[in-house]
Amino acid sequence: MIRLTLLTSFLYLLINKISGELENSEVANQNTYSFIFTPIWILLFLWCAQICRATSS
Repeated sequence: MIRLTLLTSFLYLLINKISGELENSEVANQNTYSFIFTPIWILLFLWCAQICRATSS
């Protein structure tokens, strides 16, 4: 469930930023791309933790 939430929030933030920049020809959304990619970094960290936990036991 948390994976789906993280992926959905990433897609929403990315689409919101891109559509704002394309429609208005300016930066309508002041969020930085590092903020937008935060859910993906969290998801990758969770996957790495799960892999490490599965291989160490």
